[in-house]
Amino acid sequence: MGDLATSKYDATGTIAEKILAIHDQLRQRWPQLSRMSVALYDPQRDQLDSYAWSASSATSLHHCPSKLSQSRSLSALAEQAEARIIQRRTSFETRDDVHAGWLEAPGYTVSYILPLYFQEQLSGFVFFQSEDIEHFTPDVTQALTVYSEFIHALLLLESNRVGCWKFGLEAVQASRRMDSAAQHMKRKSRYVQALGQQLLNEDPEVQIDLDILTACAPFLDLGKIATEDQILSKSGHMSAQDFVTFQQHVADGLAVVECVIDAFPHLEGTVLDTLRQLIAQHHEKFNGSGYPAHLHDQQISMESRICAVVDVLDVMTSNPAQRGNWDFDVAIDYILQHANDHFDPLCVNALGGHREQFRTIYQAYRH
Repeated sequence: MGDLATSKYDATGTIAEKILAIHDQLRQRWPQLSRMSVALYDPQRDQLDSYAWSASSATSLHHCPSKLSQSRSLSALAEQAEARIIQRRTSFETRDDVHAGWLEAPGYTVSYILPLYFQEQLSGFVFFQSEDIEHFTPDVTQALTVYSEFIHALLLLESNRVGCWKFGLEAVQASRRMDSAAQHMKRKSRYVQALGQQLLNEDPEVQIDLDILTACAPFLDLGKIATEDQILSKSGHMSAQDFVTFQQHVADGLAVVECVIDAFPHLEGTVLDTLRQLIAQHHEKFNGSGYPAHLHDQQISMESRICAVVDVLDVMTSNPAQRGNWDFDVAIDYILQHANDHFDPLCVNALGGHREQFRTIYQAYRH
C-alpha cells in the first residue's frame, strides 16, 4: 500500500476534494481501509454513476456508469435496504458488471457496502474496501456508517447545486430563444403591479401582497423551458395535439418549483406558495373553461385572476408567433369583451378604466 495521504478537509473545496480528504482521514485511523467509492443512482435510467478515490491503487471508477439491474448483489442490497460485508469471490455473480470487477480487483479481500436512501428512495451506495479480511469489525462499520451519511449529504448538496446550475443554463437558453425576453419580464411585472394597485385602491375587499405578486409574475410560464421550440415559435393556431403538449408547461413549471423546495426546504414559504399558485392557475378562466383544473370564479385566487388578464394582454401585443402582434387598443377591447367568461370582471374594469396607464407601460417596454 502506498503512503498515507494527508489531504486536509476544505469546506470551500470541490466535492471530489472533500471526499478525498475524508478518505485520507479514514486511512490515517484505519490504514487497512485501502479504497473507497461512492455511486449515485438514477432510477429513471437504472444507472449508477460512480465516484472513486484510492490512495493505494491507480484503478479508478470515476464517473463510470453501469446498470444497477446488471448486478444481482447490489440489486439485492437495494431491495433489502441493509449494509453488508462481502468477501471477494463469494457474492458477485455477475462478472461483467463494472462495479463487481472493480470491487474484486486483486489485493482486496473484503468490502463493506452501504445502500443510501433519500426520501425512502435508493440514491446510491458507498463502498469501503480492505486487504484485511478481519478489518470490518462492528466498531469500524458503525463509524463508517456515520461517515457514509455525511458523504451522502455532500453528494446530495452537490447534485442539487448542479441541478440548479443546469436549470439556470436552460432558463437562459430559453430566454435567448424568445424575442425581447428581458423586456417581456419587466413589462409583465409592471402590468401586474399597475393592475394590482388599481384593485387595492378601488376595492377594500381585495387582499393581495402586491410585492410578492409582482416578484412572481414574470415566472408564470417557467415550465416553458421544457416546451419544444417548434411549438413555442409556431405561428397561428396550434393543432389539438400541439395544444395538449403546450399545456404541459403548467405541470413542468410546478415540478421545477417542487424540485427547488426539495433541495432547499428552508425556502418554503409565502413567495413559493404564491409562485406555485400562479403557475397552476393563470390559465384558468372565470367561467371554468380553462386548464388544467377547470376552476371558476372565486376558486381562482385573485392573484391568478390578475395574472390571467396581464398574460393575455402581453401575449396578444408582443408575441407575434402566438397571437399575431395585435394592436394595443384592439387587445384591450378583446379583454373587455371577455369579462365574465375568460376574465374576472373586477380585473377587466380596472384595466379598462386605466387604459392609458397600461399603454404607457406597453410603450416603455415594447422593444
